[in-house]
Amino acid sequence: MFVDMDLNLSDCSDVLLPAIRTPPTQFACMSLSEDREVHANSTEFLGTFMPPPIGTNLQAGLSQYRRRVGSDPLHNHPNRLDRTLKMCLDSGTVDEVTASQIVTHRRIMIKLLYGTAQQLNVFLYNGVMYIEEYDPEPDRTHTFVHNGECIGSNFEALCTGKSPNGIHNLHARWYAGVTFNLGNLKIVLAGEVDCQKDSNVTGQTKDCLELKTKCQDSKWSPAKLRWYFQSSLIGVPTIILGWHKEGVLTTVDVIDVATMFDETTLQQRHDNVAVFLTSLRQHCMTHMMKKAGNPIWRVMTKQRLRRPTIRALNPEEVRSLNRHDARIGILPSWFVRALQR
Repeated sequence: MFVDMDLNLSDCSDVLLPAIRTPPTQFACMSLSEDREVHANSTEFLGTFMPPPIGTNLQAGLSQYRRRVGSDPLHNHPNRLDRTLKMCLDSGTVDEVTASQIVTHRRIMIKLLYGTAQQLNVFLYNGVMYIEEYDPEPDRTHTFVHNGECIGSNFEALCTGKSPNGIHNLHARWYAGVTFNLGNLKIVLAGEVDCQKDSNVTGQTKDCLELKTKCQDSKWSPAKLRWYFQSSLIGVPTIILGWHKEGVLTTVDVIDVATMFDETTLQQRHDNVAVFLTSLRQHCMTHMMKKAGNPIWRVMTKQRLRRPTIRALNPEEVRSLNRHDARIGILPSWFVRALQR
């Protein structure tokens, strides 16, 4: 029962192909405060864009930033779905969850569409498949911080009227909850959004911007396909790209997300993800119908979703995953109780 097996992707009878990805519809939002508390329906931590001054040193406060971030025991660990689920409960939009087939993080969908290998924890409850990223190092308390991370954080601060000195708020964020269809799958996810395009705060992603940085001397071209998925999945129409040389801001580009890629050229990626998610959900449902229990599944995807594997977690792995939290599978008990009311 606990042995890795190949996930069968050959039966596509339940998959609607081509799997057209519809534009996202926003149904909720939340602010995450510096203490990482969820505030549903709040735009408190949604910044307003301000044109960044050319010539600003984006490496200011690098050492302070490294100390703060590197010693944060929660930094760079995968998030559980708890915040998204609490946002849905507190905003009165939990029906979006129960009417869907998939609930996950935007980060996971980006990796699936891009074809990046990843390890996932998967749990089926009342027909809805919940997907989280597996954390292979849950006890890691220190993180190496690259210069680019500080530069990106300072650019975000600069573009939202804060001092780009490495000591601004690190955890206060704004997130949008959206739903969209991929073929005949309804998917719910939440994702961070950087700022509103002007002072007319609507709390809608269509009025927001994503902020990116890139070194002029880098031998790598900008990761435009990743950026496209990141913005289009959540419904943000514009990317502000700050170019820097040795950490000093030199120029700023405005990128229209809608013109970055022709969706028809990405159809095979959409189809691959739809087949993978449908096959994964079918595997979980078949296992339940055979009365073989309802385990947490560990799924490993390889590059371009080739030959993913799946296995049920054993009791020791479940205890290690959930620690002392009260959970049903990967879901917090308070969320399951709310669904049962």
